[in-house]
Amino acid sequence: MKKMFLTLFLCLSIPISGCGSSQPAAKPEGKDAQPVPSATNPTPESKEGFLTKDNVSLVISLLEPYSPPILDDHVLKTKDDISKWIWFNKLQTWTDDLTRLLSSNTKLDETAKEIIIARLNKYFVPEESEAIFATFFSKESDGTYASIPTERFGSGTSSIDEDLKVILDKKDSKMIVRVTGTEYDYLDPKSKQKNKVDVEFSLVEKDNHFLITGIEHH
Repeated sequence: MKKMFLTLFLCLSIPISGCGSSQPAAKPEGKDAQPVPSATNPTPESKEGFLTKDNVSLVISLLEPYSPPILDDHVLKTKDDISKWIWFNKLQTWTDDLTRLLSSNTKLDETAKEIIIARLNKYFVPEESEAIFATFFSKESDGTYASIPTERFGSGTSSIDEDLKVILDKKDSKMIVRVTGTEYDYLDPKSKQKNKVDVEFSLVEKDNHFLITGIEHH
């Protein structure tokens, strides 16, 4: 998987034409010869550091096998805390991978943004999807979106080493899922330090499944 990410990252970090052969294109001969676009002179359809909707769709399709299914009662009602934890951890990891790969470039347009938001809406309410997007991209005066240097999407649930608990609590029309546990800090091998992990997911039910309205790290 890491190898796939590296290959994808390299392809998206250069113009689309740069992902093909490393050999220069052959130049046509004769009076009708026209200049051949190259990676050093990208065409408007292949601008360096600019993600198109096709680029975004490619990233999403490659990450699809690693995304969780929609969140429904089947996940929440299982008696096994580990099974519930797997779903929420998988979501955080997938969201981190998606935002990290897409924000590695400089800009994208409105159509590319719409594809990202539509995919996030599978797990989040639209407002939360927009908030996640705004964490990694800001709108420019020309209508495009530029990536923002920021911390990675939180994935605190992946660091739990022991004492895992998944607590469900219904508050009014919302379902609260709280994932807690203990992680070990191995930076000092002579002194293993324990840290508390406490991540809260707020959910609302819609069309027989749940959407996340917010994630809070305590």
